[in-house]
Amino acid sequence: MVTLGDMIHKARVDRGLKQREVANIIGTSVMFVSELESGKKIPEKGKSLERIAEFLGKKYADIVGIAIASKAALKSSQKGNEFDAKMALARKIMNSKNLNQKRVKDILEILEGGD
Repeated sequence: MVTLGDMIHKARVDRGLKQREVANIIGTSVMFVSELESGKKIPEKGKSLERIAEFLGKKYADIVGIAIASKAALKSSQKGNEFDAKMALARKIMNSKNLNQKRVKDILEILEGGD
């Protein structure tokens, strides 16, 4: 899936622009452009998104849809990373020498999302 950040980055590179120049064009900071490109920031509405749509030469409604899809993909990947971390912790507990009923209960709690 092509994200909003991917689109901004490609448009910037294709035009030979630096992030500072894009920031000036869309009226934001260089940090905001960097966060947009990396997917750390994904606006779903507002003036920034309108200016991004103009910069990309796309309809505002299309960009809103892409922004929402990008945010959903980001949340999905974050949940995947969270699950991976929980699995690693569960494996560590399972591999310990003192595997007992309490540790099994801890593993199940971790995998179910408990703390």
